[in-house]
Amino acid sequence: ADRVPAHDVLVTNPPYSGEHKAKLFAWLLEQHRAALKAGGDCRPFMLLLPAWTAKWLPWRTFLWAMARLRSGKLDTTIEDAMEKAKKLSNLSDQLEVNAGVFYLAPETKYEYEAAVAAREEAPFFGVWFCGGFPDNATREAAVAAIEKRASKEEKGTTACVIPTLRALVEAGHAVGVEQERFEALMDPAKRKRRDEGIAKLEDARKQKPRKRNYEERKKEKYVPKDAIDAQSLPARLQEDDNEKCCRHYFVGEGCTLGAKCRFSHTLQ
Repeated sequence: ADRVPAHDVLVTNPPYSGEHKAKLFAWLLEQHRAALKAGGDCRPFMLLLPAWTAKWLPWRTFLWAMARLRSGKLDTTIEDAMEKAKKLSNLSDQLEVNAGVFYLAPETKYEYEAAVAAREEAPFFGVWFCGGFPDNATREAAVAAIEKRASKEEKGTTACVIPTLRALVEAGHAVGVEQERFEALMDPAKRKRRDEGIAKLEDARKQKPRKRNYEERKKEKYVPKDAIDAQSLPARLQEDDNEKCCRHYFVGEGCTLGAKCRFSHTLQ
């Protein structure tokens, strides 16, 4: 951090492999928090990343943490976000709005120099991830400036502002979960691996089935003191004082819960 020069905005195309992206998100969060605590201006960022990153869990957790910082919870850390967001279903699809982030998608796909010789083009759509604005007014001003510039550009050279992950998926830039599952089933190799995994799991279950030992559980049952006690038992259970008595224990086949039973095993 000490080697970061003074700047107005961070524009970068970070490495996509390993933990580079996740580490960048953590660094951006710390920079944003430090700026808010110091009362200074926050530095916006523009990250050129594959569109699928928008639905990647580390990015979604980063958005959750940024939204918390913007709401005044300045002690929020990336660790807090990871604890909260253990799966994507825990997170709102409005995170971009709350975090002050938007996506900027080019009208035509960027051309990259392929890192793999066998590929003629990169297998993803590159999108700008824009955020880190000090307030909503600055963010809206940036969006307005982009849209004004786009209206003057020639067709094929413009970019479109996309507000949320849902909109990014609907625009066809980021594949949704349902589409991923469908495409996986349409891919013979992926379908074969899926079927083999399911078959292996079923074989494991057959070899070591789960024990359903309901019949083996010890049952506790009330033993009447005498014939009179047995005869009066149904009437006594109807009394208000015995409303919460365990019917399994007194008149059923027996209670398997014992002391853990939430109903009483004692008559009043």
